[in-house]
Amino acid sequence: MVAQTAAGAVAAGAVTLDRAEEAQKYIRHGIHWSAGLGLIPMLGVDLLAVTSVQFLMINSIAKLYDVPFSKNYARAIISALLGALIPGSLAEGFKGFAAKAIPIVGPVLATVTMPVLSGASTYAVGKIFIMHFESGGNLLNFDTEAMREHFKSAYEEGKTKVKEILTGK
Repeated sequence: MVAQTAAGAVAAGAVTLDRAEEAQKYIRHGIHWSAGLGLIPMLGVDLLAVTSVQFLMINSIAKLYDVPFSKNYARAIISALLGALIPGSLAEGFKGFAAKAIPIVGPVLATVTMPVLSGASTYAVGKIFIMHFESGGNLLNFDTEAMREHFKSAYEEGKTKVKEILTGK
């Protein structure tokens, strides 16, 4: 009986590990798309496109964890989490976003900053949702206040990860 219980626990852990690994694939996929979409030269279009990628990523991760998805709840959670980045890191993103409006030099500057920031925010969003879903949470009981510091850390980690991905290291 004890051996069966231990085997069941190992099997359950393996399922969780496989699920977490699969969720990581969704994040990597989202990072690639977000970084590419960060290159869109039109003001605001890049932001809408990256947000769409993040919604699709969250929806995929939610399905993986058998959590019902709601675009409205996801939008509110992402908005609240991104609010945690103000003024520091989000100010960087605004510079890249605003730079697109400056003729000639602006798009070049934005080309350097926006893919990294777009990818980093997607990375952080994915990490936070995986952490929440792994703990048995859903979109209805997501505590943005409790997750803000984790989100900030994941965003900073994401900037490094995206730079590694984009440079092939």
